[in-house]
Amino acid sequence: KLLAFGADTLSEAELLALILRTGLAGQTVDALAREIVERFGSLRALAGAPLAAICGIRGVGPAKAAALIAAVEIARRLVTPRDLDEPIHDSLTVFERCRTLAWLDAEQLLVFALDARNRVLHRFCVARGSLLGCGFRPRDLFAPLIRLPVRAAILVHNHPSGDPTPSGDDVELTRRVVEAGRLLGIEVLDHIVVGDGCYESLRDRGDI
Repeated sequence: KLLAFGADTLSEAELLALILRTGLAGQTVDALAREIVERFGSLRALAGAPLAAICGIRGVGPAKAAALIAAVEIARRLVTPRDLDEPIHDSLTVFERCRTLAWLDAEQLLVFALDARNRVLHRFCVARGSLLGCGFRPRDLFAPLIRLPVRAAILVHNHPSGDPTPSGDDVELTRRVVEAGRLLGIEVLDHIVVGDGCYESLRDRGDI
């Protein structure tokens, strides 16, 4: 079907079946692929699933799970700029490097650790949560940063709803982190909220 009509004519389950290649005794690869799509609801949800959740499906061992995760990583790199060593110039630059957070069905809070030239030294995940939010304390963010030659930091988190509008809690958290950063000599430059193909910057909004 792919060779005759093109990859864009295949369903999500059919695309997965091509990656999985084989099923298991009593279940065809097509049936296994359909089960995976039904389990997670969509390819986007599968892309954000942890390894343990994928391996937990009967018929999907470590090798097949690794193949699925590799396919997701290929997709992520295709939508992520190559010039990752370039300095962070603005909020759009940050969004372009983490737009795939929109694939997740639960909130995740990242911090970009920057050097004196605003180049990314490291990227940490400091909190994971549910559809409604993630528990977080400022010390969770700064604990890994103080071990590096960090001059500044940028926060990034996603809204699984797809709407990137910062909540009151987002604004309050950012203010607390900015103040804590001042005490430690680490400037918090921005907090980016990622939505479905869009984002909001608390600095651009005047909240920092």
